[in-house]
Amino acid sequence: IKDYGQIHFALNDRTSQNTIVAALITSKIYKRASELVKKEERIREYRERKKEFDEHAAQIIDKCFSQDENLALNILTTKSELYFDYTPIELAEEAGCRAFLASRCVQTHADQLWFGHISESIHKKSIANILVSDA
Repeated sequence: IKDYGQIHFALNDRTSQNTIVAALITSKIYKRASELVKKEERIREYRERKKEFDEHAAQIIDKCFSQDENLALNILTTKSELYFDYTPIELAEEAGCRAFLASRCVQTHADQLWFGHISESIHKKSIANILVSDA
């Protein structure tokens, strides 16, 4: 993790629109680092750092969500040009960022996907029933 200083700078740059993605990438880096080292102390340290950045990303997205739900929900699925065209959702899944995935914003997004899918299926089924009914 030689580029920690650069990542730390990106996280503290208030003008960066990619702060969430930077935190999630950092979490992913620490996850990978914890898998590569053998010393138990280092493994614990890297896992704790991973968790810190995961929680940081969750706090940011939920703060954004409390200010503007639509913007926050849009951020979840917008690819970051500066960070390898990842979306925050993709990064969080790859890195196993439980706090981020459990955030209010991500859960609202999941609910919308789930209930939208159900509503769409019910809607299509209702239309099909109307079209083929005898009445």
